[in-house]
Amino acid sequence: NHPQQQQQQLQQQHANKLIHASLVKESHYAARSALIGFLVMAIGIAFFWLFANSFHVTQTPWLGGVPGLIHALTVTEVGLLPLLVYMWRDSGEQLKRADQIQALAQRILQQQHQQQQTTTALDPTDIDLPSLEALTGFLPFWDAGVGPFDLQPLPTEEQLVLDETRKLQTSLRQLTTTTASSSKDDDDDDDENQTSFWQDKAHELQVTSQQVRWEGYREFIYFVLNTVAFYSYM
Repeated sequence: NHPQQQQQQLQQQHANKLIHASLVKESHYAARSALIGFLVMAIGIAFFWLFANSFHVTQTPWLGGVPGLIHALTVTEVGLLPLLVYMWRDSGEQLKRADQIQALAQRILQQQHQQQQTTTALDPTDIDLPSLEALTGFLPFWDAGVGPFDLQPLPTEEQLVLDETRKLQTSLRQLTTTTASSSKDDDDDDDENQTSFWQDKAHELQVTSQQVRWEGYREFIYFVLNTVAFYSYM
């Protein structure tokens, strides 16, 4: 039982690391969303002058005249610059994530072909936060949020975090536990179920990899189009 207890401790430690990584990711996303909201608000207000310029209003003394239009263009171009940086970074991160998910799917398929005495299991170090999200659809409550019409009383945040940690430990146990096999019929059936399980997971990862890759291409297209559309004024 000692190796099994050690494996459970490693799974628990890794679950805590993944929970921490998810919370850090959410905190960064919250700060980024606040900055993006402020920039979009500034760009939206400046667009009022660009809209007025389409009707030649800014050629009159109204709305500050041509100097007001110039200031509006300046605000728009300066406000867009951080958004373009985010688009570029998101594109690179999505493409990198797609490669990581694809590599994980290939590793699972290779283990499926090589395994003989044991059922396929992943090493805990192979499962980072993006891989976990792709393998299990991990979506904690701080990511999912609460609907505006959800009137049900919620448990305390401490209890919710504990629940998420327990669910994560269960998922890690399923993904990282190696089970010995034998020539018995029941064990053969279990091995077949495990083989089918991992083949399905590998297929899901391959599909997810393609989806994430196209999202990266989409972000790059957004970057190009916005750069051309806004900075062609200069």
